[in-house]
Amino acid sequence: MFVNLTLGVVNALGSCIDEAVLLGDLRGLLAAERSEGGRYPASLLDRLLDDDRWPCKANLLTRAHDMDELVGDISTQSVYVTLPNPLPDPLRPGAAG
Repeated sequence: MFVNLTLGVVNALGSCIDEAVLLGDLRGLLAAERSEGGRYPASLLDRLLDDDRWPCKANLLTRAHDMDELVGDISTQSVYVTLPNPLPDPLRPGAAG
């Protein structure tokens, strides 16, 4: 959900604003939410901010493999991949961004 929806908005706005700025702002927002003990589970924020890779449902590959998320066993409903974390961490050398 986070990759397909949130990063889709970043991509769409990227034609008007530098995506690196948007991703940095998103990271800052999530970090502030985590530090304030906000309403989101800390484990979700930790994974979004700290994991090197994110799991992601590959919608196009799912369709290309003629899979349907509404039919069949969960192991045959969708294709999942991992992506490098797109949120730049200025304190981590070699981080994405």
